[in-house]
Amino acid sequence: MTKKPSITNNHASLLCARNSELFLYLFLAWSLAVSQPLMALFGRQPVFLIAHDVSGWLLIVETLLLNFVPPLLLFAIIQAIGAASINLKEWVTRLIITLLLTLFIMPLCKDAPSFYPIIISFLAAILLVFALIRVNILKTFALWFAPASLIFIIIFFFYSPAKQLLPSFTNLTQSKKLTQASNDTPVFFIIFDEFPLLSLLQQGGDIDESRFPNFAKLTQQATWYPNAIAISNATEIVIPSILSGIKPNLSSLRLGTVEQYPENLFTLFGGTHRINAIENTTRMCPQFLCQPMIENPMTLLLEDSFVSYLHHIFPTAWIDKLPAINNRWVGFLREQKTESHKTYDYSARLDKVLNFIDSFQDFPTNTFHFLHVLMPHAPWRLLPDLRVYSFYEGKGIVGELRGGDKTAQYVHQWTQDEWATQLSWRRHLLQVGAVDTLVGQTLDKIKSLGLYDKATILIVADHGAAFRPGLSRRFAHFDNIPDIASIPLFIKYPNQNEGRIDTRHASNLDIFPTLLNLYSKKTKKYKPDGIDLLSQNKRVDAAKLYQDSPRIITSLPKDYQELFNQHLERKSKLFNKKGWKGIYHTQKSDAFYAKDISTLTINETIPHAINLMNANLFSNIKSESQYIPAYYRLKYIKDKMDFKEILVAFNGKLVSHCFMFTKENKDCAGLIDPELYLKSGNKKPSLRFFSVLNKEEDRYNVNELLLNNSRKARLESDNNQDRIIFDDGTIKKIQTNSAPYGKVVTRLTNNGTTYNIDGWAGNTLTGKPAQEIYIFIDGELISITSPNFPDKSLELKYGFNSLDSAGFKVTIPVEQFPKLAEHKIRVFAIDLKGHIGELNYLINSDHLEYLSAYNINNNRVIHFNKNAIYNLKNNQFTKRRPLPEPLPILQMTFNFSKLEFENFNKFYYEDLKSGTLEFQANWFGIVNMKFLSSPKVTPIGNFYYKVDITGVGTTPYSNEVTAKITMCEERKCIIDMLEKVFK
Repeated sequence: MTKKPSITNNHASLLCARNSELFLYLFLAWSLAVSQPLMALFGRQPVFLIAHDVSGWLLIVETLLLNFVPPLLLFAIIQAIGAASINLKEWVTRLIITLLLTLFIMPLCKDAPSFYPIIISFLAAILLVFALIRVNILKTFALWFAPASLIFIIIFFFYSPAKQLLPSFTNLTQSKKLTQASNDTPVFFIIFDEFPLLSLLQQGGDIDESRFPNFAKLTQQATWYPNAIAISNATEIVIPSILSGIKPNLSSLRLGTVEQYPENLFTLFGGTHRINAIENTTRMCPQFLCQPMIENPMTLLLEDSFVSYLHHIFPTAWIDKLPAINNRWVGFLREQKTESHKTYDYSARLDKVLNFIDSFQDFPTNTFHFLHVLMPHAPWRLLPDLRVYSFYEGKGIVGELRGGDKTAQYVHQWTQDEWATQLSWRRHLLQVGAVDTLVGQTLDKIKSLGLYDKATILIVADHGAAFRPGLSRRFAHFDNIPDIASIPLFIKYPNQNEGRIDTRHASNLDIFPTLLNLYSKKTKKYKPDGIDLLSQNKRVDAAKLYQDSPRIITSLPKDYQELFNQHLERKSKLFNKKGWKGIYHTQKSDAFYAKDISTLTINETIPHAINLMNANLFSNIKSESQYIPAYYRLKYIKDKMDFKEILVAFNGKLVSHCFMFTKENKDCAGLIDPELYLKSGNKKPSLRFFSVLNKEEDRYNVNELLLNNSRKARLESDNNQDRIIFDDGTIKKIQTNSAPYGKVVTRLTNNGTTYNIDGWAGNTLTGKPAQEIYIFIDGELISITSPNFPDKSLELKYGFNSLDSAGFKVTIPVEQFPKLAEHKIRVFAIDLKGHIGELNYLINSDHLEYLSAYNINNNRVIHFNKNAIYNLKNNQFTKRRPLPEPLPILQMTFNFSKLEFENFNKFYYEDLKSGTLEFQANWFGIVNMKFLSSPKVTPIGNFYYKVDITGVGTTPYSNEVTAKITMCEERKCIIDMLEKVFK
């Protein structure tokens, strides 16, 4: 009998014949493409793991799962396919390995323009797979190298900084490992983040009482160390040093865990005090003393790992589309998520402090209260009275180079734009005012509980922040080191009732030895690197700043104090008025502030010249609102621009100005004192804008710039024909099937102050963004905006680079529509030819777009019921909250070409006969449909069928949905979902 030749000896055969070889190929491809890059990322930034509560045996288990489970699943899928068809198994294997190799190659060419990195990587992967099939020596090398890739795991566990997170067999619960505190008086310790001392001071070096009254009051009752220096400019380095008193070692950094620092403030107080602690980037409190910081850490880790991986592989041109990962360690996606995930969004920073203050009353006297919070850390979104003022303004911080910018030499580097940098500085100072308010509430709460006199209260910053054009916000140079190194340090000692200023060179490294000597009798056993601030000890060595990115040790210059005074003088001149007036209008505003617009020489009035982002926010301001539009952003939409500065008038008085940004030279932004809104009550404000041509003596020559998005209109219907009637009498008809196409999603912000309506609008045939977007609520025009936000995904979906700028965002205060779900929202877009079409609406639930717009070149267009509102109050459309009422009627129209419908029949016809219809797309979240009766299939021609079905479908929310579906007419299939009842 002739022996059948081995498949592996045939060049056209599968990549592998034996199961062991197949798994090795998959393991190698997965390791190179996914697991090794993620382990390298976690190894370089182990704080990421600490912030996600991943350490010990959990770290080992999750690392092994990452490396072995996905290739095993792929192996099982391929084996199942092979049972049906050996040829299909071969091609599926090739496809999977090609895709994995594409992911492996993409980071190597991510700087190529547009979507070319994907194309280049995919073609290179095809060539590699082809070589793997044809070249035996390459096969042999891959089979030998696959087990060797286990070395990545070994390096991660034993040679990367993450090794410090492996299980520790030291039993920290033993009392002998705890330093017993000698008394049980309460301790309140708050570490604020990115908080320079310079922000608090006025000319002369005193606390600016007009802006920061609570810090000024604290100096009258506590000890202030005005010469305190941060030990490091990096949070992940400085917090462990604060809590342990051990200075950093940049060549061998220890992670901020209790295993690496078993003797720290938590173990000091753990024997005599209860612990009420909220850590951020460390886990130095033993688990038996503190509750876990994160609920469901596995879910959060998967989310953030996915976002981090996308940053690793995405083309540089598309990075701005991804959630930012450089302003937090946790919850990259969750700032945009639903109410159930509010823990990690920006507003949670404020909530975290308020909840921490409220928790004081739940603990006995002998408690160590600890909080590290990312405030006044960027982004800056709070006013001193804790009201919110910002809105969506795109990625990044105004004036800061974005991630991936090749001109950046350091992280968080400012551009050379003085105005943009100064604007961010002013916003930072406003948020420092919010910190001052929170400090006042903290002290008042402690006093109300009768704990103030005997308590120890510590308020300190981890490091500062600098606002100097061209330099880094966080990395210290000679020109910005006073802003980063000098920090606030206040300690109210037990029974201290008079303020004191200690001018010695202190450090936040000194907190542990100070509390150790204050609370423990066993001080000889420990020799921390800091000094006891209650002693007469002084620093012998000059202060040093341990810096990250790059890791170097920077000594403070000998003329440091003189340099600090120069920076303070510069700040005082720039913000030269008392109180917050000096922040809302600076020295450059003196020439025009509070003058009547009659003092201007208006040369020309230019219609439709600028767009005021979220203009609706300024049309109906309520003084009692939690949301105040103190920040504005303008966009000049004309082709030519012969000016650099815009003046802003409020109710006839000049109150603000802004300079055009150098990076985005048709945009500018500025601040308006919210007191102006409060003084005008709920009266509708009048805003006017003037471009400065020149200034002659004390008189400005200007052109008035009229808003393009301030018109009024109402929506009416006549004989099923919608039309928009503008206040000037212009009537525009809504075209039911015209471009532009797009999508809209409405959601409530997590801080509960605003709704956000955002999406995109553009013509998917021509690639042209829409000209304007009209948003109606209950038939009244609420906002006119234009596409001005980047949406990099549109190029990938529709093939037009020009659609990248088709995104838009509009904010609506909750006070205007407390129950938005009870109102009818409709959004229209007008194209360059003047055609108006209604956009598609989108259900937003856990970031899954169940319904979306499609390129009409694919003959696939979705039309929604015009009254549909899918984002209900509090985002109730979630897995845990079923809808309280039936959804509106939904119509979906699909136009299939002959070939597409032929494939449709081949794929689904057997399923139709058997009574189960599997939906390829998530049409309204329906996964599958079970028929209540046998489908009636009537042939129409060679390829088309009329199908009548009545059935029950299941959704991802584990609720039943009843629907009557009718597929009918040649070349057209109309699906009417007439009734959706959630039980």
